[in-house]
Amino acid sequence: MLIEVLKYGIIIFIVILIIWFIVGKKLEKERINQVLKLINETFDNAHIEIGKRKPYDIILSVNDKRFALRILPVANKQIVITNHNTWIYYEGGKLSIKNRIKNIISFMDLSSEGFTEKVVLLYPRKPHMQRYINENEMVIVHNFDVVYKTRILDFRSFGAYLSDQKDREFNTK
Repeated sequence: MLIEVLKYGIIIFIVILIIWFIVGKKLEKERINQVLKLINETFDNAHIEIGKRKPYDIILSVNDKRFALRILPVANKQIVITNHNTWIYYEGGKLSIKNRIKNIISFMDLSSEGFTEKVVLLYPRKPHMQRYINENEMVIVHNFDVVYKTRILDFRSFGAYLSDQKDREFNTK
């Protein structure tokens, strides 16, 4: 009896994990599709490269400018940036490295050479963010700020950012 309950428990657990994995992948694809839609609405001549298993999610090339984009899904948690590749979800109390945002590390380590700008796109909105400037001082990170050669944007501001880039492109011609 106990063994059968254990078997069914394991089977239910595996099914829940599979569903969670499938839903996660579907949500990630939806986020990328929303970004691609905004890009296509803004630029006629954009070249887009999707980064599968790369440090970036999207490389956007418009004329001679290249932008590396990383879409970072965030919940209603604060983010504390302790150094260029250590970003931590903070829920109050003491900072803990176990809450480190792992999928930002390779993007932040990506060289900015060859890119006009690296952009972290916080989805669905930018939470409260702080960055250490030395051992005991912090500053608030605002939308459109550049932190360690990387622009910080929330998804709602991405359209305005693209429009600004298009205006800059138009004004330089």
